[in-house]
Parts: sequence; C-alpha cells; structure tokens
Amino acid sequence: MIYEETQITGVVEEVTFRNDANGFTVLDISVDNDYLTAVGVMPGVSAGESVTLDDGTGITPPSGKVFSKWALDAAGTQPVTSPYTPSEDVTLYAIYVNEA
Repeated sequence: MIYEETQITGVVEEVTFRNDANGFTVLDISVDNDYLTAVGVMPGVSAGESVTLDDGTGITPPSGKVFSKWALDAAGTQPVTSPYTPSEDVTLYAIYVNEA
C-alpha cells in the first residue's frame, strides 16, 4: 500500500493503551486492509471511530510542545516520508518539539 501523503485515515480497531491524565494513547488502526499502530496524545478516540492522522494539527500536543513529524521510532530518527509504503504492520510515533 502506498500512502501519497503523511495524512492517513482509517478506523480504530482497538485502543491498546490510554493515559487518562494526559491523553497519551496507543491505537491499532485499519487502513485499506493494512494495520498501523499510532502513538500520541489522542484523548477521547474510541474503537470503531474513523480517524485521520495528519500533520498534527488535529491532535492536542503535550504542554509546551508542537508537532514536528510522524516517525517509525520514538526518538524521531526515522521520519515517515511521503509517499509512505509500509511493508508490514508498523507503529507510528507523533514527534513533538519544544515551542519556539
């Protein structure tokens, strides 16, 4: 599957983890017969809902942070580029940086 944009829309299959104190969430999402895991601050998202992961504008960032990019690792050293073609199930990490 080729994703021409870093914006990805799919259906939440399962909320694997949620920290209610800060909204940090781990979601399993189905996208065109592929499955992705998304990690970030996404309070209130439930299984069965359609979600769009974009440049971060629809996601409330942690206090004092702004969205930087989607990445394949928690450190952000493997950014997701466009077009993005997953070769297997993957975990996407929302990477935030300090506000300027």
